[in-house]
Amino acid sequence: MEKVLCKDIMKGETYWELYRCTERMNFDSTEKLKKKNKEVIKYLSKLKDSGRSEEAIMLFKKDQIAWKNYVVHRCAYKGHSYDKDSYVYFSNKDLCEAVENYRRIESLDGELNIP
Repeated sequence: MEKVLCKDIMKGETYWELYRCTERMNFDSTEKLKKKNKEVIKYLSKLKDSGRSEEAIMLFKKDQIAWKNYVVHRCAYKGHSYDKDSYVYFSNKDLCEAVENYRRIESLDGELNIP
């Protein structure tokens, strides 16, 4: 049975449900991305070419840093019109980061035949 991430909190009664759900989505996507990053590094560490493994891991880590920078700026841009102290701002930020994390996971799934 497939687990629905926010089923237990989404009753359709308050905005708080939405805020909690986006927070949960961000946490879930962050944990899944951390796991995927570990899988990628493990895969890259097994490359047979001497010295290529370390270079590949270093380049992947740099790519990940650049991607995180993209997410920070992308989500700041998408939420620039909201009051920075509002729940709407934080919910929008959480949702944006979660979406980008899930996209990154999909992207990594398709690279280098990484399982």
